[in-house]
Amino acid sequence: MNKRLPLLLVLVALLAILGLSLSACSAPETHTDRTGLRPYTPADTTANLRISFPKFVTAEVRDGYEYALAHPQVLQYLPCYCGCGLNQTHRNNLDCFVAGVAPDGTVRFDDHASYCDICLQIARDAKRLTEEGKTLAQVRAYVDQAHGEKGPGTDTPWPPQ
Repeated sequence: MNKRLPLLLVLVALLAILGLSLSACSAPETHTDRTGLRPYTPADTTANLRISFPKFVTAEVRDGYEYALAHPQVLQYLPCYCGCGLNQTHRNNLDCFVAGVAPDGTVRFDDHASYCDICLQIARDAKRLTEEGKTLAQVRAYVDQAHGEKGPGTDTPWPPQ
């Protein structure tokens, strides 16, 4: 029995690490309904820069939501590494903030980034790096390097060259 104890401890530790990485942002089991919504694109930004945010967009996270609305062309090429792609059908960091656009043109927000520090930090990094003049490819490389080990990433394509 003594010989099996170290192996058992290693297995328990690995399972604990795996469990933490799969629930990196402690996401509630609610999902934003995306039925009938089209993707939010740069063409939608002008109409939505002075929008009223839902109550879950608090002062602490508002900057991320504002950046997502104004710069979808950046966040659509950045993966999210909190694990949201596994259970919330997110394809990129933009999806953590914006669920899509309804047929009447109304933006529908996703509440995920309102409680997930990883999603929010990725958007804040993107804002800082683009303001520093980094290219989209450089921003993507930074996000992959800085956040890639935090959890499973979304299957997000690289920006066009």
